[in-house]
Amino acid sequence: RPLKVISIILLIPQQGNIAGCPREPWHDLHSKIDGPAAYDVLINFEDRWLKASKPHGIKKLKMSYDDSLLRLERIPDIVGLSDAPCTSENDPETWHVQIFRSIDSNSVRGFPKDPKDATSLNLMCGKNVLIDMSIHTAYVKAIRAAQHFIYIENQYFIGSSYNWISNKDVGANNLIPMEIALKIANKIRANERFAAYIVIPMWPEGVPTGSATQRILFWQVGSN
Repeated sequence: RPLKVISIILLIPQQGNIAGCPREPWHDLHSKIDGPAAYDVLINFEDRWLKASKPHGIKKLKMSYDDSLLRLERIPDIVGLSDAPCTSENDPETWHVQIFRSIDSNSVRGFPKDPKDATSLNLMCGKNVLIDMSIHTAYVKAIRAAQHFIYIENQYFIGSSYNWISNKDVGANNLIPMEIALKIANKIRANERFAAYIVIPMWPEGVPTGSATQRILFWQVGSN
């Protein structure tokens, strides 16, 4: 019986070579979303716009205020949410799309004021703000559901500080590193082949010697 190996590989791209290759592994990606999920993108934009355009100072005294946001319901040629087309499950070009975000009530309008309502919307409460952590929730769910491998490519890899050897109280409490470790441990006990690939740059965007970048790198070590 072949030996089943479980490996976790941390790939840190090296600085660009003489051919001029960049050190950053990421690139901009453009995509198109059709159907109901496109309205999730629209609603997120509207909520953030209305928060940013909220009148401040003397503007609050005006009887009316123009936030410059187009009201799509007033445009007859725009397809409504209930009329948004959905493609067939058998269409090879079809993808299931779900929109996630990480944002708090300081940057978005429309979050409920009652904590009970916030809980029903999967919002977290903390330091007088409500937090939408759907990206974190999606990460955790995907890691727990992984059967053969995990591949994560990100600019940072910091988290699970509650289980660090030191600096446990820095507040980097997201569950991602711990969930990966638990998944690997479970696969070891089950004697199943599994691999986890975490791809991050040598240093994140910014000046490598800058205090912010160096601080990120310092806390990143505790997460590995």
